[in-house]
Amino acid sequence: MGRLMVDYPSQIIGRKWVGWCMQTSCRDDGPIIRFPFRCKNQQPQHCGYPGFDLYCDHKNDTVLVLPFSINVAVRKIDYVSQRILVYDHEICLPKKLHDLNLSASPFHVKYYLYDYTLFNCSDPPRRDLGNVIPCLGDSTYQIYAVDSEMPLELLPLTSCTKTSEFKSVPWGIFQKSNFSLEWSEPACSICEDEGKMILLVPYGMVFGMV
Repeated sequence: MGRLMVDYPSQIIGRKWVGWCMQTSCRDDGPIIRFPFRCKNQQPQHCGYPGFDLYCDHKNDTVLVLPFSINVAVRKIDYVSQRILVYDHEICLPKKLHDLNLSASPFHVKYYLYDYTLFNCSDPPRRDLGNVIPCLGDSTYQIYAVDSEMPLELLPLTSCTKTSEFKSVPWGIFQKSNFSLEWSEPACSICEDEGKMILLVPYGMVFGMV
């Protein structure tokens, strides 16, 4: 399929083609799914742009599969700002960070990226050390994420052992299990702002009023 943007009325591409690609959602209160996204459970391939496939899971949550089979649920899609808010079903996104690589994805992280060092500490919780990650610890130890730029000599690291490092991860990802992703291509924000419908067809992309 081509990627030429052509200003054709939507009627030209046929009612059946458009009908297959009407916006949908996995449940009533879920995010609306429309181009460049498509719902694999409900819509044919031409309804979405490559790399923008979503699906509805057994709980009717909207799911995006990132490279290396990392599944994240979708909380919100902003089509004008081209931003998607995702979260981890298991509420333990740090467990998956080592496998996350967005270079093979059409998405990029919205926020600034930081390096973090993880420490295993057997002492009771220490708020002055860093962000505790409850899902990685248990009753005998806690895992803390510390900004890698912090001088180690200033940190209370008694009974703590360095376990791993994370490079270039979104700010705040250890405080909460959600983060925002953005996409640049296809650039549909102007059409969205004007209330136009966009579809991928064999001879390019077309848009028209719905």
